Amino acid sequence: MSNTETTQHTPGPWQSRETNYGFTVDAVKTIDHVAGVRIPASPHETGATQAANAKLIAAAPDLLHALEVIKHMAQDAHFGAIADAAARAINKAKGNA
Repeated sequence: MSNTETTQHTPGPWQSRETNYGFTVDAVKTIDHVAGVRIPASPHETGATQAANAKLIAAAPDLLHALEVIKHMAQDAHFGAIADAAARAINKAKGNA
């Protein structure tokens, strides 16, 4: 992907729900499938861990929006370190890291 292209994620909000095979994360408005979290294949993972992972994935659009607000507010208040940390996380989320 070139630097001029921007990949857009599926618009939020997203929700997670349990299925017969684990958990799925879907867009609320479009019903697009976003991600799946399978039933644990490892003895170190539990259903509770998988449910928590699915909830974290479902929160991604809200977390990204919150970071963008924090970055903007931190820049306006001249809190460079906070703005820089938020910018790094935003870039990583958008695939620009």
